[in-house]
Amino acid sequence: ADEEYASIGTEKIAQTYRADAAIVCEPTGLNIGVVHKGFAWVRLDVQGKAAHGSEFGQGVDAITKTGKFLAAMEAHEKRVLAKKVHPKVGRPSVHASLISGGIELSTYPDHCRVEIERRTIPGETRQTVVDEIEKLIRRVAAKDKDFKAEAEVFFYRSPMEASPDEPIVKCLQEARRAVVGRRARLVGSFGWLDSAILSEAGIPTVIFGAGGEGAHAKTEWADLRSCVATARVLAVAAVDFCGTA
Repeated sequence: ADEEYASIGTEKIAQTYRADAAIVCEPTGLNIGVVHKGFAWVRLDVQGKAAHGSEFGQGVDAITKTGKFLAAMEAHEKRVLAKKVHPKVGRPSVHASLISGGIELSTYPDHCRVEIERRTIPGETRQTVVDEIEKLIRRVAAKDKDFKAEAEVFFYRSPMEASPDEPIVKCLQEARRAVVGRRARLVGSFGWLDSAILSEAGIPTVIFGAGGEGAHAKTEWADLRSCVATARVLAVAAVDFCGTA
């Protein structure tokens, strides 16, 4: 349940059950997913000072101040994040998703809120994002005494990376070879998957599923033959991993 938002179903499973391994059935084109990105949602509140639009010496424009932060964030992405590269999922990223502020046209805005998404790669944590945002706030404030802002990470999901040497990875490889006739590629996913929840609960987890196109688009489809192959691979893997015939 709730797999597309907060994954409350998988969270409940991870709190309730123990397992020696897990396979999450996201589309991988019959390859084996061993890594995916995480993400943090950040809320930034920038304070200004309300004043009549004609009182330029009294008002502090919170929206303009926010622009300075966004410019610093963009520069940070190009200078720093672009240099962090994972071999399977590429680089981390950050973008401003939502923005709101202002009272009316003839008033200096006393508040502006931006909600930011920061996509993370293995090795980055919630604290990585917190430290990064706070450093950017300090950097802008050092150049502008009227810049005042607070930020919080209000939702966070970890990246995941499984070792190729995990028994479930090797088992799934052999099952895939037995069904399809050749071994799978070990691949990464750019999006977040709830496999991270199971992995954080101490359950070795991989991702495996059918092929197709159009995820979240108006026309989304899966290839029927790969769906059948996926079912067969999962059956063989389950029997082999559990050691029963």
